[in-house]
Amino acid sequence: MQEQETNKIISITEPHARQKVSRIDFEILANFYRICKKKGISEREVSFLLGKYNKYFVEILNPFGKEHIKTEFLDMLPAIASTSFRQIIPNTVKPNETLDIDGTYNFYSDRLCEVTYYKFTVTYDDDSSKNFRWKIEATKGGRAKINKDLLDTLKGMVAAGYFDNTKFALTIYLHLKKAYKSRYTPLEIQIALAKLCNKKAETDFALEEDTENSRVVYMKKN
Repeated sequence: MQEQETNKIISITEPHARQKVSRIDFEILANFYRICKKKGISEREVSFLLGKYNKYFVEILNPFGKEHIKTEFLDMLPAIASTSFRQIIPNTVKPNETLDIDGTYNFYSDRLCEVTYYKFTVTYDDDSSKNFRWKIEATKGGRAKINKDLLDTLKGMVAAGYFDNTKFALTIYLHLKKAYKSRYTPLEIQIALAKLCNKKAETDFALEEDTENSRVVYMKKN
């Protein structure tokens, strides 16, 4: 491992290897991530729509770790990525098929950004192989910009009773897409919801967060 730290700059490089990884788990993750990157859906946005903390999906993306997309989330993936099950879940992988992963983990952080870079090779049971490059970037600092049109829309939903019952983030996102033909991004929705959950939010439109089945939910504040 190489590590340098200068004036709050951190740089780490580590070799890693992992063997006998479930191929179906890896293929689901790789396919879903590829589609999300192509459509401009960030790791933070995926975490939000899954009802988890901001870095949840980043942790799952570590190809050298043991985390994987949990079974209860599989039905949510096509809705998040606006695609079909067939594009995410392969039907050609044999039961109990495994693969090996070998590569490097690079991490860089300064006062402006944080970059995680995985460079690795996957070797399959038939000895064929494929190279992968996963780069995850996150900007630090800066005040989140609130979409006022979206905020007004959410206030209208509160007034209409939409949040009288708990709602998951993905449910809210899909409702906005369908009912309002909106192009609001998951990040914009997360920021606007946080504004309404703030203790300084207007009483008539105030929301609160809770958890249900280990996922964040939103509801009207009593």
